[in-house]
Amino acid sequence: MRGWIQAVGAWALSLAMAPVALGEPPLAELGPPHLQDAQTAPIVQLVGGGSHTCALRADGRVSCAGLGSFGQLGHSRVEALLRPQVVAGLVGAVELAAGRYFTCMRRANGQVGCVGEGGQLGVVPAHQSRQPRWLAGVPRARQMSAGATHSCLVDEAGQVWCWGSNEAGQLGVETPRPYALLPVKVAAPGLGFVRQVATGNAHTCALTDAGEVTCWGQDTFGQAGGEIAVRRLAERGQSPVRVVAGAFHTCVQTAGGALGCLGRNDRGQLGSRNGPDSQGFHWAAVPPVAEVALGADHTCVCTRTGQVWCFGDNHFGQLGRGGQTRYGTPAAVPLPGPCAQLAAGEAHTCVLLAQSQAVYCFGRNGGQLGDGSAETRVQPVRSLPF
Repeated sequence: MRGWIQAVGAWALSLAMAPVALGEPPLAELGPPHLQDAQTAPIVQLVGGGSHTCALRADGRVSCAGLGSFGQLGHSRVEALLRPQVVAGLVGAVELAAGRYFTCMRRANGQVGCVGEGGQLGVVPAHQSRQPRWLAGVPRARQMSAGATHSCLVDEAGQVWCWGSNEAGQLGVETPRPYALLPVKVAAPGLGFVRQVATGNAHTCALTDAGEVTCWGQDTFGQAGGEIAVRRLAERGQSPVRVVAGAFHTCVQTAGGALGCLGRNDRGQLGSRNGPDSQGFHWAAVPPVAEVALGADHTCVCTRTGQVWCFGDNHFGQLGRGGQTRYGTPAAVPLPGPCAQLAAGEAHTCVLLAQSQAVYCFGRNGGQLGDGSAETRVQPVRSLPF
């Protein structure tokens, strides 16, 4: 599950050390796009950031498209890319995570490096960077997640380290300021050995080896599951295998392929008609799930039979169902083949097809759909090769 991540959006205050003018920059393109041929390694991961998308190939190469004014694409002097470009500085990656205005990579040796907005990169000085800046003073990472303006990693000992914004306690430890420029170790009592971490707008959830999901940070809509500082989400007879965080909602995938979501539901992102927010799980009416991706206010799944189902906010067509009407009832997205990977950004969704390795995207577009345009798409459109 990539959170949003694998799901992120413009939901929290920037940590940039100097004022930055927000707003979409003028679009620009670079050189020839990455061309796919018989020797190209397969795509193994897609991630969606606030307004950018990146793909990781099995040989460790990374390609990105979308807005890049904070350096999140890893290209120098690029405001936006309308088509995917290989990122020369992001090589040797085995995992990616995309935040609102930043992108992080993990190497096989456990090193984590990030590009993009200052204050989100886990290093000092905290200025923005278009070249990877590598975390120091933390153990080897084995999994990571990027939220809107904070990130977390799980080390080989099952401990969680976080950095970035902390105005709602999403770093899991008290800090003198409402942020931490350098990684800090989460101090949740009795957390146990963590297998996987997920980050949202201002909340964080961890899945332990014992099958417990523990969340901390913002809980305005019930996205952290309760009213105490450290929340445990447990369902009788359910065995969680993955947790994913959106802006203000959280979903858990079980071993049997069920999808339970809680938190904000004003746009139907929990899989029920627009209704009350929930501090308890709502079980979405979808076939058994293999992959899950959460955007700001929408949810998509790849089922075990290769179908893509989406529900929630659809203002920019991010459900891929045509039109811009929100849907609380899950429904299948028309695609020309079975899915292998999913990624959701703030208001866009991308799908990797299993057989052709083609990428299809839909939703808001400042280049993040990678189709050579900046035109919003309400139905799936094939991206140029990542």
